[in-house]
Amino acid sequence: GINAEYGLCLLILAGFVCGMVLMLIVAMSSCVTWFQYVSIFSYVKLAVTLFKYSPQVYVNFKKKSTEAVSIYQFLLDLTGGAISLFQMGLIAYNYDDWRTFLGDFTKFGLAALSILYDVIFIFQHYCLYREPAYQHLGEDREEGEESSKRLLGGESE
Repeated sequence: GINAEYGLCLLILAGFVCGMVLMLIVAMSSCVTWFQYVSIFSYVKLAVTLFKYSPQVYVNFKKKSTEAVSIYQFLLDLTGGAISLFQMGLIAYNYDDWRTFLGDFTKFGLAALSILYDVIFIFQHYCLYREPAYQHLGEDREEGEESSKRLLGGESE
């Protein structure tokens, strides 16, 4: 059957699609410009970013592990967010207009949101859940040898 998370994702996706179709109708009726319509996609991207990271933070918290997650994607994403903020800062400095730094809210929001979640993931990976939530085979030799003997029909306790 369909699990609850999948159903929630489909509901959110349906909401985005319905909203975009509704805005398309509004744009076709000339109530908003086509530029305004296309600009709405950047807000959808910002919302999708929020929805895509939150479940993974929760799953890591519940499992007390980041074993199934590659940390490299978050390190690269953090680099991209930092470079994006740096670029906006350079443009603001170059034009001596610091209002432009926050002028593109979705670009700033996407960079800030990505950095926030990347820092959370990195903290989970390197600080909170350093040790794996499972035991590697062969870590406890004495217990493992006793179990092997019992399974293979050797000495029993």
